[in-house]
Amino acid sequence: MSNSGHDGIKKKLLLFLTDRLVWIILILILIFAFISSPIFRKPMNLTNVLKQSVGLGIAALGQTFVVLSGGIDLSIGSIISLLTTLIAGTFTNNPDIPMIYVILMILGIGVVTGVFNSFIVIKLNVAPFIATLGTMSIFQGIVLFYSKIPLGGVPMRFRFIADGYLSVIPFSVEQD
Repeated sequence: MSNSGHDGIKKKLLLFLTDRLVWIILILILIFAFISSPIFRKPMNLTNVLKQSVGLGIAALGQTFVVLSGGIDLSIGSIISLLTTLIAGTFTNNPDIPMIYVILMILGIGVVTGVFNSFIVIKLNVAPFIATLGTMSIFQGIVLFYSKIPLGGVPMRFRFIADGYLSVIPFSVEQD
């Protein structure tokens, strides 16, 4: 076989591996975890990993649209922190409040924070990186001002969204 034939195969192999590098690394990490820790293999742990990744996946989906449009949002973690702190505080102070009110409040605050970020970027013409770096600090400051101490006490009827099950499949990873 000629040298150019080897070069062509090498290029195709390199292209194949490069296109699938993230998946290859993920598979290698999973294989290592399965081999090195018997606890990792347990169905309870795998279910827990799936449940914990749902919220991050939803946030990452939103970030995908921001990045595809040429921006970046550094404040999303602080917005999530703000919203979850407000949920915990609301249920701690008003345990009998209807869940729909809390959901509408959180959606409204989420929209307001997004509009605030958009206003700074679009109307004030501040770079998204700088704008969301600043609002990240503002939102985290609001969390610290509001809570002063860690909050808790989210009722079971609200936790069902994250912890509930439909049959044997966790509600948070249900397909359909």
